[in-house]
Amino acid sequence: MKAAKNLALMFALLGTCGAAQEPPGAPKGTAAATSSDEKLLTIQEAEAIGVRNNPQITVGKLRAMQSREFVREARSALMPEVNLSVTAADANPGSRISAGSLTNPILFPRAAAGATVNQLITDFGRTTNLVSSSQFHAKAEDQNALATQQDIVLAVDEAFYNTLETHALLQVAEDTVKTRQTLVDQVQALTDAKLRSDLDLSFSKVDLARAKLLLLESNNNYEASLSTLSAILGYPDRQNFKPVEPEQQASAPPLLDATQLIQKAVQQRPEIQAMQMK
Repeated sequence: MKAAKNLALMFALLGTCGAAQEPPGAPKGTAAATSSDEKLLTIQEAEAIGVRNNPQITVGKLRAMQSREFVREARSALMPEVNLSVTAADANPGSRISAGSLTNPILFPRAAAGATVNQLITDFGRTTNLVSSSQFHAKAEDQNALATQQDIVLAVDEAFYNTLETHALLQVAEDTVKTRQTLVDQVQALTDAKLRSDLDLSFSKVDLARAKLLLLESNNNYEASLSTLSAILGYPDRQNFKPVEPEQQASAPPLLDATQLIQKAVQQRPEIQAMQMK
């Protein structure tokens, strides 16, 4: 009996070593198999790519430029208006006398030139108010462009950290599969040595199957987060990014009252400033 126990223990140790090297039948996830074409991506690089490639930011900048041209158009009514005119007439000497009647005998070739200058003196503030309205509209479009850029940066940060989270969960799921595969090999060896029951082996295999199912779900979530991150960064297809966790961890914000936070948000939010300027 003692020899059988020693033999079973030896089998269990051999099964553990084999499982630690390469678990038989264990699915390989994205984190385990490091691809050669993986691109390391930091949070700063992701934000820069998102700001550079997202078309909404370009649209916001173009709208801000257009609104500034409207300011120039409205201000032009306050400037002097100069018109230059040139008039000339050429006469044919043979056309002075026609058959049956006499024409004007003083018709000669001649030319004239002149200039007209118009200056708005007052329109009771109408043009000035139009210029002020255009300026506020231009400032509002600048704030809208800034709000769009900040929204894109926020979406990029959210997608980046979501990818980091799903990647960490994928690694946990892979480690869980390896651990439970090792346990199954140990229980299998003990069962073969008649030291454990078949029921224990069935339970361990059920746990292994659950771990594999969790691994497939984690891998699917990781691929989905990568696709979302690639789309927000402006790529037409999924990129094989590997997000790098920031070295400097973000510190917790100071404790403030809700009323102070609301007031600060009203003062700093660009879309609220844009609504106030319109």
